[in-house]
Amino acid sequence: MSHDREFLDNVVTSIFVFEGEGQITEYVGGYADWLRQKSSRLSAEKKAQAAPKPVAKAAKSRKLTNKERAELEGLPALIETLEAEQAELTAKLADPAFYQKDPGAVAGVKARLLESEQAHAAAFDRWAELDALRAASETKR
Repeated sequence: MSHDREFLDNVVTSIFVFEGEGQITEYVGGYADWLRQKSSRLSAEKKAQAAPKPVAKAAKSRKLTNKERAELEGLPALIETLEAEQAELTAKLADPAFYQKDPGAVAGVKARLLESEQAHAAAFDRWAELDALRAASETKR
């Protein structure tokens, strides 16, 4: 790793990346964090392209089970909890005193923020899937 990249990892709380076609995206963390997020995003995109989900067809063919109904009811609270955690972690990473007070905890907080973002995305996708299934079963009545 070059000294410039190492410097970014040790100093910045977020970076802006030119994605191409006029897109600029902000990533939480330093250069190494951006590389990890980029590789996980690319692998997720490849998986999504390789195996398209027949969600719409499945949504029209059956009703929600009791377990799925309970999961659907609990997902909004989980999503709110994850959003609150992300806001708290982002605020912590934005505070310069945090880096001075406990520099060893920075990597852990960044990792937890990434995990929280991935869990949030998964919960939101699951909520959308179950809500579509619920809506499709209600329109059949």
